[in-house]
Amino acid sequence: MTPWIPLQVFPSVHQEMVSMNLAGSFLLLIHKPDEAAVVSTFQQTWEEREKYSLNATALNITVPVTGKPSDIETTAYYEFLGRSDCVAFWVREPYFRCVFVTDTANYRGTMRQCYHNPCDNVTSITDEKLTFLAKVTDSVLQTTLKLAEVNTDCCSTGETSGAVGAVGLNGSSMTSLMWLATVCILYVRLRD
Repeated sequence: MTPWIPLQVFPSVHQEMVSMNLAGSFLLLIHKPDEAAVVSTFQQTWEEREKYSLNATALNITVPVTGKPSDIETTAYYEFLGRSDCVAFWVREPYFRCVFVTDTANYRGTMRQCYHNPCDNVTSITDEKLTFLAKVTDSVLQTTLKLAEVNTDCCSTGETSGAVGAVGLNGSSMTSLMWLATVCILYVRLRD
């Protein structure tokens, strides 16, 4: 089985994934050097989410491109990043920072055959996978709140701080983000 992460480009991450038997006990954070602060905050937040009993780690890949990539750089990394929504942020004007967060599921196990096919259905969902999803969602939400310098207590009242408005999150958007996290986290808490 060949891992999705190319050995010649990212040898240490490739080897770490192979050592885990590509079991999916990782979350991959793919970013450019410009996004290092976001990734650092996410990794710290990921480690703080101890309430989720998972033996999963967040792996970090830095794509060696700064700012908006050239056409040559985009082509060189397209096969690796082409399915990422980040590409649209990275190649457009104005340039936006973005971190590609993935468990690479469509490149491993049964999803290599089932991705976007009839066998890609709810029958493969397990409690462990839902716990993983809850941890990812909670980590993304908490990272967003940290980066926006939001007092998390204000979200329950519908109020937002000036920092939230500055990054384009209004009360409605924040409420939607909170609901997304709550749906995933609630399942885990209710079943425990």
